[in-house]
Amino acid sequence: MTRTPPHIWSGERACLSHSQASTALKTGSREMLTAPACGPTRAVPQEKSARAFLNTLDLELRSDALQTTEGLRAWVAAWLPNVAGAAFTDDDRRRAVSLREALRSVAAANSPSTAGAAAVVRLNDEAENLPLILRFSTSGVRLGAAPGTRHPLGAAILGIVAVATINGSWERLKICPAPDCLWAFYDHSKNRMGVWCQMGECGNRHKVRRHRERRRSQATVKASSPLRQ
Repeated sequence: MTRTPPHIWSGERACLSHSQASTALKTGSREMLTAPACGPTRAVPQEKSARAFLNTLDLELRSDALQTTEGLRAWVAAWLPNVAGAAFTDDDRRRAVSLREALRSVAAANSPSTAGAAAVVRLNDEAENLPLILRFSTSGVRLGAAPGTRHPLGAAILGIVAVATINGSWERLKICPAPDCLWAFYDHSKNRMGVWCQMGECGNRHKVRRHRERRRSQATVKASSPLRQ
């Protein structure tokens, strides 16, 4: 399936209508999740901001929203407006990429078949210099970057992940194991045993691949059988 990605790296950056942005949040659309909303900024559910952060790397579209500082600023403006005023540098961009990969490793460990000890160690290393502070408001409580934090984006993302871990939603965030996909998705299954971002695509391709491998293996066994000699 061939798709044309939005022009998210150029000055003429593609944007979404508010109805498109709503669809992106509901479906996890790859093209939509990397583009900002047009017009006035609207609040984005925090857990979905975290998922969008993991999906700034898109293997299918061969794109990386954090490839440049301009891309980083545009993504933050669209998904985390509360830290959009920070003057992001290339060092911030590199740290954001490192944090993203650490979080992707931990999300991949949410799969029942993946051991996550090493991923957690890596994430703890990233979190060591990202202090958080608890903030209360009339709408609830959140963890955010502590005053004076040098890397407010990383602290904001970790605050979202911490809350998601406490409320149980983080363990449903997984990474599709298809090597040509690796898309972060939310597992809506009741038993929390979902594996593929889309069973109709990645899951079926895996089944076909396994079937072909079994057929080849069976053919090899038959060809080497003494009864055929």
